[in-house]
Amino acid sequence: PLAAVAAGVVVAQLKRLAPDVVHFHHVAFWGARCLEVAKEEGVRVVLTLHDFFLVCHNSVLLNGTELCDGGGAKGRCGACLPAELLPEGLDDEAREAALLAGAAERRALHQAKFHSVDFIVSPSHYLLERLTLAGFDVPADRSAVLLYGYPGERAPVRQREATAPLRVGYLGGLYPAKGVHVLVEAFRHLAARDRTGKAPIQLEVRGHLDWFPDYVGGLQSA
Repeated sequence: PLAAVAAGVVVAQLKRLAPDVVHFHHVAFWGARCLEVAKEEGVRVVLTLHDFFLVCHNSVLLNGTELCDGGGAKGRCGACLPAELLPEGLDDEAREAALLAGAAERRALHQAKFHSVDFIVSPSHYLLERLTLAGFDVPADRSAVLLYGYPGERAPVRQREATAPLRVGYLGGLYPAKGVHVLVEAFRHLAARDRTGKAPIQLEVRGHLDWFPDYVGGLQSA
């Protein structure tokens, strides 16, 4: 029902705006069906990939802190799907079977709707490779890698005094996949060393504190 509502909203906006091209940056919350409805409306569809959402429900291809293959080409991985959506009363074997079936169905749906995309933009070669390994059709003539970042200088390079503190800042999401704990742990080790005669170091971390409170609590106590 939610996917149908989202698709209806997209169609209504396409009819109102009559664009030549629609550039999607994500299909979470909207659903991959929106790619298809845009194509059905005769619009060219561009999709920029920012994570592994089409392959992985959690978007990050991580099982805890370990790299995950997302269930391979057939999407046989239900570990990260919301188990609370399953019917009550299932035993462990039935729950696992239901999650595996749901994961395979999710993968098949995304693969099918992915065919509606006219051009794919990725911030890395690795991301395109992972999609290909997961069974997605990524033609070389309909895809490109555009690295994140601005190619020029926005402001003159500042010269830091050798005795001034070395300041490192992190701005972004505060959750395990971002690896903020690795940065904090590195600075903790540096601070524990004898820094006599060396410039002091400072680390500032900024982001939403209420998204993953347990993780943030661990960072604060490190």
